[in-house]
Amino acid sequence: MKDFNFDNAIKHLSDAVKIETVSNVDYEKVEWDKFDDFLAFLEKEYPNVHNVCKKEMVNKYSPVYKWEGKNNNYKPVLFLGHYDVVPADKSSET
Repeated sequence: MKDFNFDNAIKHLSDAVKIETVSNVDYEKVEWDKFDDFLAFLEKEYPNVHNVCKKEMVNKYSPVYKWEGKNNNYKPVLFLGHYDVVPADKSSET
């Protein structure tokens, strides 16, 4: 791919997964500051996305980005992802 920096992409992914966005059914146990850190990470590391796309927040921690095309004759596309993880079972650590 032209002008795609694989090393940079790997670094972004590596940095992203280090932010411990652990979800829990008991919202009192969720470290919401980690979710704030992840959202700040996205804005810092992907400024072009934030400059081009319209961002709407759903339920405070779920960003939805709308990237409008220039030609309405084409059908839209949707990309989905999530950034929360479930708590790890500490007994499985080696």
